[in-house]
Parts: sequence; structure tokens; C-alpha cells
Amino acid sequence: AAAEGGLALPALPAPPKMRGRRKGGFPGFERGVEELRAWLESRGCLPWERSAVKDEKKLAAWVHKVRVAYTDGRLSDSQVERLEKLEGWNWGDAEGTRGSGARAAGGAGAAAGGGGGGGGVGGD
Repeated sequence: AAAEGGLALPALPAPPKMRGRRKGGFPGFERGVEELRAWLESRGCLPWERSAVKDEKKLAAWVHKVRVAYTDGRLSDSQVERLEKLEGWNWGDAEGTRGSGARAAGGAGAAAGGGGGGGGVGGD
């Protein structure tokens, strides 16, 4: 009798974090990858998140976001391929975690070193 009483749950929208998350769903990818390509060609290493140089810091933040998108499975195969063709590119702590949703140590590895040559830190 209870089933006939209309105890149905209302349809709910997807949780906010899941809306719009699909492969290739990374706004600004084309612009960012071109800026990164130019950076790598001129400097030979990935930008550093702790740099005092505003443009380097901004690009390093983009690199971190791309790595998180990779881990979340939000990059298309062609986007992954474009990044991997860049000399000097690496996935940092995101290596081997594509689509797992498991951000290794909360992305701390990417923040700690930028995944590259340090970008002007150390004994030059």
C-alpha cells in the first residue's frame, strides 16, 4: 500500500562539482598551451609557482590547473597529446593518475617544484 501512496523522490540536478565536467572541458586550453609552448621554447623549463615574476606565476598556476584537469579526466586525448609533445612538459605528481580523480597529496608536488627546472631558483 505504501508503494501506491506516491512516495517517490523528486528528480535532483547533478551535484555542482559534476556539472559541465567532460573530456575537453578545460576553458582557455588553446591560449594556455600556446603561452606554455613559447615559455618552454625560450626558457627550457616549466614555470615556477613561487616566482616573483607575475607572468611566470600565472602560467605556473595554469600548469597546475591542467594537471588537476588531467587527474579528473577532463582533458581530451588531443589535449593530452598536445601537452606531451612539448619538450620540457611533464605531468608532475599527476603522472599515471588520469581520470582517477585522486589528486596526489592535494597537488602539492606541482606546487612545490612546478614540475620543471625551477625557473630561476638556486645557484645560477
